[in-house]
Amino acid sequence: MENSTFSMKEFDQSFEDSLARGFDDGVLQLHGPQAIDLLPSDEFILDATEEKPPDDLHGPVVGESYNYSLQNGSKKLIMFNFFKIPGEDDRLGSYRDIETLKKISIAFNFNVEIYEDLVKTDTEKVLDRIQRDKELENTTLLMIVVMSHGDGKNAYCFKSSDGMSVSMEEHIIARFNDINCPQLKGKPKIMVGVFCRDTKNADTSSRPEEISDNFLNDTVIIYSAKEGEKSYRCKENGCFLVQALFQSLENRSFTSFRELVARFHLAMGEYLDPEIKFINFRDVNLF
Repeated sequence: MENSTFSMKEFDQSFEDSLARGFDDGVLQLHGPQAIDLLPSDEFILDATEEKPPDDLHGPVVGESYNYSLQNGSKKLIMFNFFKIPGEDDRLGSYRDIETLKKISIAFNFNVEIYEDLVKTDTEKVLDRIQRDKELENTTLLMIVVMSHGDGKNAYCFKSSDGMSVSMEEHIIARFNDINCPQLKGKPKIMVGVFCRDTKNADTSSRPEEISDNFLNDTVIIYSAKEGEKSYRCKENGCFLVQALFQSLENRSFTSFRELVARFHLAMGEYLDPEIKFINFRDVNLF
């Protein structure tokens, strides 16, 4: 489990080269609860000429294929990293995950926001602000990555820095469905949960159920482990999911997001079988 899936020496050199070129240009790194008040709603100046997707985007159309357009607008990556949690071991290696994801974000020209060690109430405040942000109208893709410990009771919940349980599906994903966040209707949304999903402390009288959301479309949900399984992380190099994603991106012999997921799933399969769900999701041309 301590072995990396790619050359960390090569990664470090590439990462240093990125820093020399101005790695942090356009990357907004925020730390702690104070981050909530540091990002004005007009922080990102976006192109308002985005081409709107067709009305029939959500349903399969016989004989017609439509890929989401990422050309006219901004792509947004939101990262929540919970390193210190009461009663849990520090999530060693998670800062390497942040570095790796920032490197990936540069390759795809994401605007990035990073939040670390927020308590539950502040996590929800950040999500509320993002959900209401009118600038999402000019955002062509939203990706949210959560890295934490699972709460041990519900396979869809993780812990915030105050040890409180936060539901990935109810508190995060549902916020950005077509009803709650109309600014993103018809646009691709990628939600990633990196945490253990075993439920050793669950009440055996009631099995946690996945939330059914009839208004959730254009969404990919990726969990680093299947329900009931642990998520594995190298203390030096970070979680296997992020390592596998980076490895998959090294060879750009693919053009679409679905092709990337297939490669990522194959790379991840050396260690774990992640849970990946496409919900009325077509495809995205990456290059």
